[in-house]
Amino acid sequence: MATYNANTVREEARLEELAHCAEERGVEILAVQEHRRVHTDQPINYRSREWGCTFITSSAWRNDAQAATGGVGLMVSPRARKALRRVHPHTNRILSADFEGSPVTTVMSVYSPTNVALIENWKGSTMT
Repeated sequence: MATYNANTVREEARLEELAHCAEERGVEILAVQEHRRVHTDQPINYRSREWGCTFITSSAWRNDAQAATGGVGLMVSPRARKALRRVHPHTNRILSADFEGSPVTTVMSVYSPTNVALIENWKGSTMT
């Protein structure tokens, strides 16, 4: 398990590079922040590719200038995907996933602003 602030994986090449790096290092579950992929029509997006990993995301959001920002998700290996029981978007900045096991393992991906972010920009986030 690992966590990573991607700064963006909007482009497919960046997503594939991220998947390759996780696989190369033996990371089964990668919590990703700041993916910047907007999909407001669905609360959770599952994206499986030929490289085997599944990228599970809650939507990023648009700022005042309409630029995509934020977004949390999990990149899971094929083995972790088989163990996945459920994914739950708590807010647009918190995503949790439960995996089979004894006991069940819950993994959370949480967006957090940098130390230079304006507090007004991240207070009171909700699902969109």
